Amino acid sequence: MLTIVDANKNDKIPDTVYSGEYVKRKLMAALAPPIAVYRYGCANYCAAPIAIFWITGIFSIFYGFMGGPGRLDETCLMTVLLGVGLWIIAAIWAENTIKNTKTNPKNSNCENNKATNLFQMIKPHLDESDPLKEIKKSQ
Repeated sequence: MLTIVDANKNDKIPDTVYSGEYVKRKLMAALAPPIAVYRYGCANYCAAPIAIFWITGIFSIFYGFMGGPGRLDETCLMTVLLGVGLWIIAAIWAENTIKNTKTNPKNSNCENNKATNLFQMIKPHLDESDPLKEIKKSQ
């Protein structure tokens, strides 16, 4: 989808067009998925498991080039393919997380779809009772 934008108007380029931010987001999701999720996804709880897949993929690739588990004199292709597969899984997971955040802009914990802090406070509703007071009442 290609659109022509009038330079005199302040029209914003849609995210589906290959704008600078779109390309940066895609490239970051492919090369460093956990950083992309933290930066663009505003889903910090997904960054750690994605990082596990990504780092394991990197180590598997290097380990495969060094001979793999069989300590071969040549590259262990299966270990390298395992690492590439884990990296691809991490990249797809990161891209899906970012897309989910982009389709739900009403998330009150995010400002401009960029994560600001690692832990965000969840405030209880006014009709919820304090669990510790409930325990003391029952004793």
